[in-house]
Amino acid sequence: MQLSDPSEQLKEKTPAPAPAETKQWSVCPVHPQVPPLFCMDECRCICAVCEFSDHKDHEVLSEKEAERRLKEPLRSQLQTLKQHRQNCEELQQEYDQIQIQSEEQGLHCESQITAVFDMMQRHLQEQQDKAVRALRKEQDRQGHLLMSQRKTLKDKLSSVNKSIQQLETHLQTQTQDFLLMPRPPAGPLEPPLPTGLRQDQEKPSTPTGLEQDLEKPSPPTGLMLDQAKLLGNLGFRVWRSLRRAVQHTPVLLDPNTANRWLHVSEDLSRVRREDTYQDHLPDVPERFSKYTSVLGSEGFRSGTHQWDVEVGDHPDWIIGVAKESVDKTGETFASPEFGIWGLCHGDGGYSNGDDEPVAVAKSPEKIRVKLDYGRGTVSFYNADHMTHLYVYTHTFTEKMFPYFYIGESEEAKTKEIHICETLDV
Repeated sequence: MQLSDPSEQLKEKTPAPAPAETKQWSVCPVHPQVPPLFCMDECRCICAVCEFSDHKDHEVLSEKEAERRLKEPLRSQLQTLKQHRQNCEELQQEYDQIQIQSEEQGLHCESQITAVFDMMQRHLQEQQDKAVRALRKEQDRQGHLLMSQRKTLKDKLSSVNKSIQQLETHLQTQTQDFLLMPRPPAGPLEPPLPTGLRQDQEKPSTPTGLEQDLEKPSPPTGLMLDQAKLLGNLGFRVWRSLRRAVQHTPVLLDPNTANRWLHVSEDLSRVRREDTYQDHLPDVPERFSKYTSVLGSEGFRSGTHQWDVEVGDHPDWIIGVAKESVDKTGETFASPEFGIWGLCHGDGGYSNGDDEPVAVAKSPEKIRVKLDYGRGTVSFYNADHMTHLYVYTHTFTEKMFPYFYIGESEEAKTKEIHICETLDV
């Protein structure tokens, strides 16, 4: 705004000095009674009498207008800073919420870790006790067998000793008595009976030791502990039993991506939609905020991967894969256009992401999803008998994550979907 030159008017009349209480500030010692002006070009106050003529080509404003003009960007900056402060305070609250939730997650994880290792330790202790019982049983078998053989040998030794004693007694008899002693029945090469004895004459019995088997005795097999049975592949056998005792899930759900209406199980293999909105969960970037969806915890950039999903009679779901950059907050659809390749089930029918019907002869209770990243295919099968349902073809360029959308279960028996171990049909 250009002001008229006030110097001519001041030359015609000289106003009286202003009272002390209304005296204005001045930048000119010669004209202290004249209110200063402000040059916007030079950003300084000037005297309206002395300097005005030197600023005719500049934007010169009154002090009030200059103050308003100069304070306007400051007010804007102040408003921006206040908004930024509010955003920072809200983020600080979110950080506090994240800290609280993280502490709860830490306690939950520690509890689950303790439970898993307690279970494994109990199982290992049971397997150790089982192995020790097998050892004791084998020791009892070996001990009883050895004891039985010792008793048999003892009886045999007693019989042999008795026979030796009888023979030694015979050998110590006098010649005439010895010759008159009875002999064993004569064989083809045996000598005849002594003189004076008839064939039918009664004879004393011969020493029992001569009737026994005099071959060198040897121990039977099986007297030693069956060490191979006790220790053979022990570690593998224990591992195999432990493998049967624990569950393996090819895809784990990431609870940090789950919408607040979804509840993920402790083992991260099941998810269900509840009526309880979990507003205590922090609003992190990876969480789906608009749709009741959740991602798998691991993404894939190569290779072939498959997993089975039990859907039962749940009426509303979408399962498949989604690219890493899928929009989690805006309006999206479960179609390749929005980075989701899925098989959809709703209103009693099946469709792809473009609302094209998918013919299904019999509603499957378990769906197999197979991602072949290199070939660029996402295939869906009835996992019970591997009937092919649908296939997408695309050239993938991002990391792909397992994707799950869960609607309301209504009156269905199946309230949740379950990712289970993939078994070959």
